[in-house]
Amino acid sequence: MKRIIFVSTLFAAMAAVLLMTPPRTKATVGCAPTGFFRDSINMTAALINPPSVTGVVDATGCNIGVYYGPGSQGLIRNADIFGANSFGVLANGDDDDVTLDILSSNIHNIGENPRNGTQHGVAI
Repeated sequence: MKRIIFVSTLFAAMAAVLLMTPPRTKATVGCAPTGFFRDSINMTAALINPPSVTGVVDATGCNIGVYYGPGSQGLIRNADIFGANSFGVLANGDDDDVTLDILSSNIHNIGENPRNGTQHGVAI
């Protein structure tokens, strides 16, 4: 009987820990074309013109992690952006202003992987 109570208590404690642990948000979106061309390539991005970005943005397979086009505005706060092969965050002000704040965020591991000698990999 003591073993049943012990095992039941153990399972209840593990369930409580799992329920109280907040999930990490992760952007799991495909790459979409942005209309921004570099080296004759229509650059793709994991996120395009999002009003706000928080949590994890894994841009693996995309040219850009987060893209803001002309006339857009946004806030990137407490974000972890990585994996894009050209730009982590790109604010394209070619035709109009872009208003963008980046606060308390990490933008890292941007560039070709494996490294191939090309000059790509700009965080912001």
